[in-house]
Amino acid sequence: MNKSKTGVLFLALTAGALPLTAAAADTRPYVFGGYAYTFDDKDRQSENGDGYFFGAGKQIDARWSVEFGGFVDSFDAGAGGNVWRAYGGSVDGLFHFMHNEQFSPFFLLGVGAINNELRSGAGGESTDPFVNIGVGLFKWFDLAGGNLGLRADVRGRWGDLDDLPGRGNLVEPVVRIGLAYQLGEKPAEPVMPPPDADGDGVADDTDLCPQTARGVQVDSRGCPLDSDGDGVADASDRCPQTPKGTEVDARGCAVKKVVVDSDGDGVADDRDRCPGTLKGLRVDENGCARKAQTLVLQDVNFRFGSLELAPESAGMLAKVAESLRGQRELRVEIAGHTDSVGDERFNLRLSQQRADAVLKRLVELGVDAAALRARGYGEAEPVADNTTKDGRARNRRVEFRILGD
Repeated sequence: MNKSKTGVLFLALTAGALPLTAAAADTRPYVFGGYAYTFDDKDRQSENGDGYFFGAGKQIDARWSVEFGGFVDSFDAGAGGNVWRAYGGSVDGLFHFMHNEQFSPFFLLGVGAINNELRSGAGGESTDPFVNIGVGLFKWFDLAGGNLGLRADVRGRWGDLDDLPGRGNLVEPVVRIGLAYQLGEKPAEPVMPPPDADGDGVADDTDLCPQTARGVQVDSRGCPLDSDGDGVADASDRCPQTPKGTEVDARGCAVKKVVVDSDGDGVADDRDRCPGTLKGLRVDENGCARKAQTLVLQDVNFRFGSLELAPESAGMLAKVAESLRGQRELRVEIAGHTDSVGDERFNLRLSQQRADAVLKRLVELGVDAAALRARGYGEAEPVADNTTKDGRARNRRVEFRILGD
């Protein structure tokens, strides 16, 4: 056998030798067949051979399969003038270094017998054993239910022609390519249970408590059962029927709680969504001011006959600003009022200017100007008798009006 043929066979045997991982095997039997091209040994003194191959096989497991096959080759006359007809069969073991539904390369090793018939010259016939070794692959297609695929291999065939005078050993590389078809229905994929590291019956990918102790009853999330929802698992709960929402200790029993209501609106701080509500405002169950109500801003005063806020007004306006910043959806009118002393038009203008002064101060304290409007009512809306000193004092006021929708 010449060196070029030896190189072709060596490359074919080593090209696919990569470390790949085996997968689950489809163990149905299959049939195969196709075209074969044989590089003739020099002892034949002929051209390279054309022929065909056929056979059947079965995957035993993810690594191994076995094939029974036959072949027929024809070698035309070459420089030596010999014409050959060869046929035979073999049993081959296939080692799959990867096996999956679409691609499966393999090594092969097998033995067989070949009948070589010399059809030129003096003629003659010899039946001799041989050894196969090679590499190949299956490539399955999405056709015929995934049962149809390509089957190809490159193998070396070692035999002899000892029964024919003047003949010696045969070493012939063979390239084969064809189709394979798997028989029967494709087996269903095995359904593997999802991993459950703590063995609580809830798969790891949905288990919110993946390290639950063995034997503890769990809910659908994989967490220990907590029938009363107090955050203490039933297995440790000394008070298993605590009412919903009750604060409990480590034993699951209610703890005495000090109610704190910093803004005095009747809603405890731990439930108050609008802390800092002005005292006197009506609030809802969340501690937020209701709409469409009015509150007189006590301690918001001006210097006599002036637009300048009195110093004692600073504290109240700071509280107003805090309340509005905590409930930004409110729309508020700052309403200015005077008593009836003096000119009516002067009083109307003065009340408007004082309302504007309050609005300006609230904006300086961080309240959104878009949430405010200022309006002066002068002496038009008294709340007390202007004929008394006390009544006039009550009429000189600034109101905080929460507008409705």
